[in-house]
Amino acid sequence: MENFTTQFDKFCNKLGEKYKNDYLLICDDNKYNNMKTLDQKLDSPQKYIQAASEQIYYYWLKNRCPIIQYDVKIKPPKDVDLYCDGLDYNLRIEVKTPEIDKLDKKYDRNVITLKMDHRYDNLPKENSPSYKNFQDKMEEISEQLNIHSVETGKVVKIGKNEDLKIKTFLDSANEKMNPSDDKTINSLLICLDTSKLGEYLNYIINEFCGCFSEDPYLNVKEYKNIDFLILSNCCEAHLDSKFNFNVWDAKNYFNFVIPLHIKETGIAKCKFIKNLFNDEFMKFLEGKDSKYSPKGIEDIFLLQYGEFISIEHPCFCPNINNRKY
Repeated sequence: MENFTTQFDKFCNKLGEKYKNDYLLICDDNKYNNMKTLDQKLDSPQKYIQAASEQIYYYWLKNRCPIIQYDVKIKPPKDVDLYCDGLDYNLRIEVKTPEIDKLDKKYDRNVITLKMDHRYDNLPKENSPSYKNFQDKMEEISEQLNIHSVETGKVVKIGKNEDLKIKTFLDSANEKMNPSDDKTINSLLICLDTSKLGEYLNYIINEFCGCFSEDPYLNVKEYKNIDFLILSNCCEAHLDSKFNFNVWDAKNYFNFVIPLHIKETGIAKCKFIKNLFNDEFMKFLEGKDSKYSPKGIEDIFLLQYGEFISIEHPCFCPNINNRKY
């Protein structure tokens, strides 16, 4: 029988004393902790990680913003997770954390699941050029990954994806916020583990039906109240006990800051938010077809992303056995 009564206790027991000590070093706002503490009886690891993601970025911004509030009801009764004033721009940030596969009891780390876009997955196979093009691409990726299966120890399977969760998150965040003005930036921050971040990034920028393609699966113009979509891999904090940095400090993770309306938002806002969140999106894009393209392989996003991680952030290598701490 376990003697641990909270999810925080369970994660501390699993990840060790360092995990708890790191928390105590960073999370030192007693008022906030009393309201948003992780010591409450959250009924699932997934809810715990959602609360923990909010905490990580609350403290990241608290040390940089003169004024920070949380759960502010901009449009009652709905509230926005983080509300920061006093910098060059005021910030309104909604934080979302989808379910983490690695917490599922059925999760097998030796299986890579390739996921088609939902609308191609539902297309009839007969006489459908769009389906065939996408299927051909999936098979090409599968073949390339299987070539490397001896090195990676991974098995490839095809499954359904989660791209509609991005739409759900955008819908929710857009409804909670007012349109930004010259002094305000509205953002949706999605917190993920490293592997899931790669999937979400692919949903957003893939050439077939990504948000900026000719035939997008969702229209970002519908989300006028959201200026930036930010992807963070900070959920890694709760999945690996071997990190030698403080896992509650957001500076130790990488973010991809993606402007949804660059012309309307402007260069100044874009530069500000990218600097604040240590953006690496452009670094990845600029090296995707050269520095982060494995030798002999071109235009296979999953492998390009994996190469980016192995070069820039080897401690987060998706294959935990290959991580360099």
